[in-house]
Amino acid sequence: MTYSLVPERSRGPGWLGGLLLLGIGASLAVAALALLGYVQARRAPSVLLQVPPRPADAWVSQAVPSRWALLELADAHPEPLLHQAVEAGQIELAYAILAFNLDISGPARATEAIRVGFALARQEQDLPAAAALGMAQAVAVFDRSIPPLERGTILAQVAQGYELLGVPDAARGAALQAQHLAVQTPDLLPAQRLRILEEIGPVLERFGTPEQRERWRALRRGPELELGRVLLSPLLPGLYRPPPVSPFQDEGMAQAEDLRRRAARRLVERLERTGGVDFEPERRALAQALVAEDQARAAWSRRLDARLVEPGARFLYLQERRRWLLWKLRVAYRGFGLSLVPAWEAQIPEMWTELTRATEALLPVLERLAALPEDPRHRAVARSEALAWLAYQAELGFYPQAPLGELATRLEGAQAELERLGVPPALPLFYDVAATPPGFRIARRYE
Repeated sequence: MTYSLVPERSRGPGWLGGLLLLGIGASLAVAALALLGYVQARRAPSVLLQVPPRPADAWVSQAVPSRWALLELADAHPEPLLHQAVEAGQIELAYAILAFNLDISGPARATEAIRVGFALARQEQDLPAAAALGMAQAVAVFDRSIPPLERGTILAQVAQGYELLGVPDAARGAALQAQHLAVQTPDLLPAQRLRILEEIGPVLERFGTPEQRERWRALRRGPELELGRVLLSPLLPGLYRPPPVSPFQDEGMAQAEDLRRRAARRLVERLERTGGVDFEPERRALAQALVAEDQARAAWSRRLDARLVEPGARFLYLQERRRWLLWKLRVAYRGFGLSLVPAWEAQIPEMWTELTRATEALLPVLERLAALPEDPRHRAVARSEALAWLAYQAELGFYPQAPLGELATRLEGAQAELERLGVPPALPLFYDVAATPPGFRIARRYE
């Protein structure tokens, strides 16, 4: 069974290339220009004061198109579905995928979150528009796997998005983040650094303080700065390997997953045939399959939890638990377009707490992984990466009730250790309580 949200004639040769620099710059620039005239006159200065820390709580529309959303439960990969949803103008579906899914790459999350943010701004859905832009900003701040020029472009587009929403403090803050990245990244070519600075110029000229405007002008015309700092690359993905025998090969869970996939396909097919009416037996069958899978996963978790001690295997196990909890939460928020399991809808606070506990359990696992390298400098880099990854999860809304103060203190301590070992990070992070909105930011390391 194959479905597409995009008409056949509009499909291109492939969309993954759009996640690279040209795709990010082109698609987002077009969206920004299209919205500029519409939103420029509209101002919502208090919008970010109301945005909840979890994108799911900012807005999950009851208009999510169920027959497309249910494709994920039938085993469609979320990333192509996200892209197709945005292309087809199914913004409700795209937002639900972003708000509840771990399996979206950084470039795809940033690109599509900005496009979703602009589309929601057009609909005057200011809170979820700001939440979507916040997700994109988090990607640019945290994701070390994305080349610096692309990260700078993302931040520049976020700044423009906040300007369109009428939140000048947030626009200025995102532009300054792009400036810090441009100036402090040692691997950028002068032309690349200038490109980022040019992209943020209009925002800083309009909303920057006199000192900030003058600094931007000086950086734009001045020589390249030699700060003697190191752009850290990701180490953690190379420190864990899938175990020789997968702990996820569980017959009971495999049968439950297959039952859920088949039930979801039957419901999608029924919705397609009937135009969205007369589908109650199929809906009820999917609901029963979801409850059965939840029970199978709980039994699997009880069997594995105590005996999975190897850090790589335990990391994958905890990630699988988090992935399922986010799916349950999406069901509870009706993020698949239907009320499927009403009992879960009454358990939303408990499920967020369970997700917090599963994420907290990752900290000792990540610390054990970070301790594996023999070189103390590599150990320090891995530890700072582990703490930054947890902070990243909090910024995306996937680590609810995160101890932000403790995380910030630990992260600053890990970065101080890097300084002591002669590996000063080019883009150190800190928690900025005065930012709009508050969150983790790149610290400035130049005058």
